Amino acid sequence: MQSNTSTRTRTRKPAIRVQPVTPASTPASTPASTPASTPANGPFYSTATRTNANGVQMYVCQWCGKWVTTPVAQQNLAGNYCATLHATHTPTSLAAHKQSLTVVNPPSTHVKIAAVHVACKKAGVPISKLVKAFGGDRGLQPALHPSIAPVYCGRNRFIHSVYLTPAGLQAIATGNFSNMPLPPYK
Repeated sequence: MQSNTSTRTRTRKPAIRVQPVTPASTPASTPASTPASTPANGPFYSTATRTNANGVQMYVCQWCGKWVTTPVAQQNLAGNYCATLHATHTPTSLAAHKQSLTVVNPPSTHVKIAAVHVACKKAGVPISKLVKAFGGDRGLQPALHPSIAPVYCGRNRFIHSVYLTPAGLQAIATGNFSNMPLPPYK
């Protein structure tokens, strides 16, 4: 019996140095540790910068932790979506909104949105139409129909299982929900 050892060599990537960012727009009287655009309840991620292989300066978003590259991101210490979201909502209001959509046990007629996402991809329905139908990211917008309004259970979102059927996928694709069931589900 022969052994299956490989002789491939591994190369190590150079370590990335993370340095604190002090935006140019921050007044001299404001300490570097609390930038002018940082809210009172503070960012969730530390502000850091790095340069990628192409020489582009990258910044970490203070809210989601993703690396962003735009000059506006340096000013806001956040990506475009996070800056817009936190300019219109407070962390407390976002948590209260999620709590209003949260249930202990999802209804038995509901399935995870991930399952509907897979069905949409197989049927050729754009995922953007699914997201728009159930109220967008975090469900902050009203759903297009009460049956597709999401409910949270833990970290998972659920919608009615009728959206796994061809009629449900057609409703998502066209935006016509006239034949879909209304709550309470039976």
